Amino acid sequence: MVLIISFGYVVKNNREIEKYKQLTVWYENLDLEVESTKIFADFVGKTQDKLKEDYKSYFQRSGILNVPGNITKKIIVDNLSPNEGSVPWKIIKTSESINVYYDYSGVIDFNSKQWSNINETVQEQAINKNQQQKQSRNDKIFQNFTHIMLKNIGTEIIKNDDDSMATQNFNDFSKEVITYLTDDKHYWKHIPDLRINNVYIFNIDTGFLISYPFTDQGYTSEIDFKTRPWFRASNNDYSNNFFITDGFDNKSAITGIYIDINDQNTNAIRTLWYKFKDKDTDQYYILCLDIFLDKSHQIVQEENLLYLLEEPIKSGIWVYLLPLSAVMALCLSLLYEFILKPILIRLKLYDPAKDFVVTIKLQRESKNYASKDEGEITFNIKGETKAINSSEQSREAGWNLNNIIPIEISIKSYESNATEQEATFSYEFTKRYDLSMIENRPTYRCIETWRVLSESQSGKTQTIGFFVAHWNTNNSANLEKGLDIKSIYWEQDYEDNLDSLKEQLRDHLLLSEKPELVAFLERQYSRRQTIPLFLKKIDSLKTLINSSLYLQQGKIVFSEILTLAELYKEGTVKAICSLHFLKILKNKQQLKDFLDVRVAERYLIEYEQDEFRYFYDSLDDETKSKLINQSTFKIMVYQDDLENIISPQDDFCIISIRNAPKLVAYSFTDNKHSHTSLLGWISWREVDINFYDELYKCQLNKNHLIKTIQAYIEGNS
Repeated sequence: MVLIISFGYVVKNNREIEKYKQLTVWYENLDLEVESTKIFADFVGKTQDKLKEDYKSYFQRSGILNVPGNITKKIIVDNLSPNEGSVPWKIIKTSESINVYYDYSGVIDFNSKQWSNINETVQEQAINKNQQQKQSRNDKIFQNFTHIMLKNIGTEIIKNDDDSMATQNFNDFSKEVITYLTDDKHYWKHIPDLRINNVYIFNIDTGFLISYPFTDQGYTSEIDFKTRPWFRASNNDYSNNFFITDGFDNKSAITGIYIDINDQNTNAIRTLWYKFKDKDTDQYYILCLDIFLDKSHQIVQEENLLYLLEEPIKSGIWVYLLPLSAVMALCLSLLYEFILKPILIRLKLYDPAKDFVVTIKLQRESKNYASKDEGEITFNIKGETKAINSSEQSREAGWNLNNIIPIEISIKSYESNATEQEATFSYEFTKRYDLSMIENRPTYRCIETWRVLSESQSGKTQTIGFFVAHWNTNNSANLEKGLDIKSIYWEQDYEDNLDSLKEQLRDHLLLSEKPELVAFLERQYSRRQTIPLFLKKIDSLKTLINSSLYLQQGKIVFSEILTLAELYKEGTVKAICSLHFLKILKNKQQLKDFLDVRVAERYLIEYEQDEFRYFYDSLDDETKSKLINQSTFKIMVYQDDLENIISPQDDFCIISIRNAPKLVAYSFTDNKHSHTSLLGWISWREVDINFYDELYKCQLNKNHLIKTIQAYIEGNS
């Protein structure tokens, strides 16, 4: 029996390893194509299919469905809890204890921060808000949502009002929602640590949100829905995984990790969202499920290792296992006595006074891209130090030091077991950057700030400095000019490590988009580039990738237009080209190949009157014919009253896969390689993709006179 139970523990440990793999990819990167992400991809896919079915049945035309006449009484709009029917929840991971009501949903004003009318008093505004919130009971989508939840979740789940069952109640709710979404009552066993604590629908037009189940937990008094990650993700302004557009042109994905609006314990969650349109009202909604992983308690307690005994006992094999199990028990006992027990004793006797630094972490503080919506942005960093460092090396970026405030903090002396006061200073650095694309091409594609922390074994952290990373807008073949990293402020005790950590951050930024890096206080480290899987599958790129010197930079150099041909087949392509680039292709005898590569949109910008006409006239008849027959190739005709945001040497294309930009190919803007066969870069770096996608949108917003090539040649420019 001991042997069987021991074997059971081995099985259990293997399962725990799989769970930790799931946790790792959940918090790091769901796009990794590994075994641990397949279950998440399967769950998200099944959920998206279910939401599509619900849209077709309940939300596509809300006006034609009948709901119970008393459904409005099940929608609470005044945040007052019902007198009965409460069920206690306890979420172990966040230490939250709340009461929920499975027979009710609740409406929340999720646009409270935006409510403002200069012609109304505060009292009048409050009355108007309350009236509109009460009217939201009549929202057919809200009514249908409540009906679905009560019918499929509220009537199925066990309502146990015993406080000792609070944790189990919450886990049962997660299990019931997973069953509804997957149509499989055992599906939760594939991801036993998955938790869903909130299901809700947001009306974008009214700003009201209905959630299920109704809880006695209040929200912050001022909410701006436009800042919520799930709303930003639905507008492609926040990271997404498993993005799809279904047959009804509705969009869905799961967001990147973020902290919930009401969470005080930094519980990192993701939201699976589904954005749809009610065709009866033309209003847009977002259906959301808040999801997180929690290993602090099993989703049910029925999974018992005693099931491993059932078959061996029936078959009689346990008789032969008894001697072996005795030996195994002895081995386990010795293992505990001589190995595990000393470790546990050392842990118990651990002395915080002897704490030491084991980890150096770099964490992104802020990241702002150049765009038409940005202007001058003031960046701000704050920290504390025992002594202000004034050395030039510690302040390379030249930011303004605004405030130095002496403060005292209380610390505990482990030697005397007494509390002592220690003098320290708080500081603040600021810097303004212009990231606007409205008038001129900006100097930077993106500005990032990073905090550098030392983390001790006990979890104590200290800020040892800040970096600013400038992503420049030049397309030079000189990689050093593309990314510039400087210290904003640096602690004197760590100045010897500044250059090493700066180089590690550079490598990280050129390799990854992750907001955190675990670094080393030494120079001996290495990084391996992760190449997008679809790139590896393209035969014409394999040799180029294998021989490239720039994989560490997240991009490769290309020299043949035909190199892009197979790449373009992977998605939808939109492009901006210049006469400068066409002339290079003509000189390299690649212009005809260029015209054979099909794209969804291609624009050529004129910078002088009739310059394209002169170029066209210099071509042979075959090339002219290829040009004039291309309906997707259009000319932004020269206008002396318009300033172009894109320079005459810029040429680029953006490749979108499943409606999301994934790659950008762009030409060199300096002349370093004009005498060689090299043309430019293929990049999968997020900073390049975002910059050129925004640049493309800004240029199209210039309201140019646009003509097809045939119309241009036959008419007057």
